[in-house]
Amino acid sequence: MDQNREDIELFREIAEIIPEAIIVTDREASVVFSNRAACKMVGREPDRQSECSLHDFLWGDSLNSRLNIALYENSLTGQPQSISVKKEDGAELFVKMRTAQWGSFYLLTLQDITREVVLLRSTDLQRREKQAKNTLLERCNSKLVEKQRTLEELLDNLPEALLSVSEAFVIEAQNQAAAKFKPKGLARKCHEYLGYNEPCPGCPARDGFALLEDVKKIHTINDRYITESISASHFGTGGMLLFRDTTRQIKLIEQIRYQQQALTEKNNILKLLSDFTNFVQKENKIKAVVDCFWKSFLPLLQDAAALLLINDIRPGNLWLADGQGVTDEDLMKVSRAYLSRDMQSLYQEALAEDFLPWPTTSQILLYRKDRTLAGLLLLQGAFTSPEAKEIIDLFSEPLGTYIDNRLLTRKLEEKANTDPLTGLYNRGYLEQAILEETEKRHKLNLEFSVVVADVNQLKKANDHYGHEAGDRLILKVSQLLRQASREIDIVARTGGDEFVILLPDTTEKNALHFTERLGREVFGDCCIKVGEHETFPVSVSLGAAGSDLQPPEELTKAADRAMYEAKEDFYRDKERYR
Repeated sequence: MDQNREDIELFREIAEIIPEAIIVTDREASVVFSNRAACKMVGREPDRQSECSLHDFLWGDSLNSRLNIALYENSLTGQPQSISVKKEDGAELFVKMRTAQWGSFYLLTLQDITREVVLLRSTDLQRREKQAKNTLLERCNSKLVEKQRTLEELLDNLPEALLSVSEAFVIEAQNQAAAKFKPKGLARKCHEYLGYNEPCPGCPARDGFALLEDVKKIHTINDRYITESISASHFGTGGMLLFRDTTRQIKLIEQIRYQQQALTEKNNILKLLSDFTNFVQKENKIKAVVDCFWKSFLPLLQDAAALLLINDIRPGNLWLADGQGVTDEDLMKVSRAYLSRDMQSLYQEALAEDFLPWPTTSQILLYRKDRTLAGLLLLQGAFTSPEAKEIIDLFSEPLGTYIDNRLLTRKLEEKANTDPLTGLYNRGYLEQAILEETEKRHKLNLEFSVVVADVNQLKKANDHYGHEAGDRLILKVSQLLRQASREIDIVARTGGDEFVILLPDTTEKNALHFTERLGREVFGDCCIKVGEHETFPVSVSLGAAGSDLQPPEELTKAADRAMYEAKEDFYRDKERYR
């Protein structure tokens, strides 16, 4: 027994300089010795003179003492046990306890795993992780061989890999855990222990160990993270190195950070979407809505260059063409292609690659509620990832809904610009359309033409067969003109017997071909029934003029003059009715 007491005294000197929490008990679970780290961990005042039971030392008056004693007894089998301790200040401490037999005594090492338990609880992973222990040896004096043997015996009971190295980084000693940590290959120096041929990059001990105290460095080896704690040796020169595999802990932290970042990004997207949705519900000006769309949407796609074309209620016309990071030349090229005769007549919804502004361009079609095309959004780049597609869908949908609602409103307003008899557009609407085509010609260099049609012998039909016959004649002419025109053309009734057809993207030569076809195929042998056995011929005099040969503001007058010349030709072999 005396010899045991001497071992205790010798061990006491060594254990007091070790930051590892250590308790020595006898076989009756009475505390023979506890170092400062153990007292500090459980919140007890250090008392070397008086002995107490392990129960009193760890749990005091805890109601769970029986459960905890059972765990302690299980730990005597050599298996580590996790216990909870109520500190004197009421805080709950989670400890992993390992027990090893040391002569006639038991050596208990305590590891504080409170942070790890709290971390795992907060992420609902329900897994216990080893908590960081800074178990470096402090201030050791190499006095006796017996002390060295006792120290080595103590170190072999530590769960982490521990190396003692010289100033030249040569490994002088290592515990059993270090051998298990690197089971294959011999290492003469500490960097070789980690698989490096040269000293570790950025080694904190490159200039010596003397001023180091628990400096940490993380190594990435294959797919593992190794945390190295470095401190000066208290047994002489050199240092003490403690290695711990922290792969699971670091990956868990990275996963939590990734989830937090993803949540932050989604919250930002939802806020921008909410702000944009609220704005479009209050704003009537299309340009202001598009500017808000750019501001909310493009930052989420790394501020990619973009171009937006929005259809007008009139086919073949644009309500708005706008872009970000786009030259005026590209904007004009894309707009021309979108409004071209081929594009509009073939009902294509996507532009050919030759007309796209960037080598890699994403085309997003904006639809109205009836699935007709509302516009086209072009983005520089290929946004094929699910995240990018989700962002595009989230923001393009409210934009398409806004455009649809505004176009419906404009459609209702358009009804005020129609002729009550024929349903064709009236003079006011035609004049506005000509102004729009004139502006398109200046901006996009798209020519347009005007065709004037005057009904022949309308007064004769009214006088001989009544105004009902005259109305049928007007309705027949309007029907034939509308059927012969394209969807993008504007057919308007500008007077009692006069009609005007606006032909976008049409030269004067093509307009003349159109009038020839009208006279030959449409009105060539056409007539209306005015009596039981009598018909009346339907014919019109036509004139055309194009902006490629005439000033835009003179087109209607030029076409009108051509129409009167055609009317004179009509009456050369017919009796003129006054």
